[in-house]
Amino acid sequence: MINTFDELLSHAGHKIEAVYYGTENQAVSTAIECVTCGMVLIDLSPGQTVGVDDNDGKTIAHVWSVVDVMDRAKERHINLSDQQCLEILARVDDGKDASIGINWDVLDSHTDDYLALMSG
Repeated sequence: MINTFDELLSHAGHKIEAVYYGTENQAVSTAIECVTCGMVLIDLSPGQTVGVDDNDGKTIAHVWSVVDVMDRAKERHINLSDQQCLEILARVDDGKDASIGINWDVLDSHTDDYLALMSG
């Protein structure tokens, strides 16, 4: 896995994709992989976060994935495709509010808004 800016920079321009391991219903990890090199860049288990080194060691980032959106929707008896989950994640990112953050309620709200938009 990558640990430095230069290691990540070496993948600029490569084909990158997000994948999960396990099953759709029971993902055991989610990863960002460089398809070009066949290298795992980031690999997280549920609940893990990525520490971001901004030279002072005082920054963190939380990663939300398609699996998070899909699993939460299934808890609400909603079936979504990977593509729909990606579109919902994009809406979450576009509408992010630092005073609220991203949480289950935010995912629910964006999922509901997305489904309402698609149905009507």
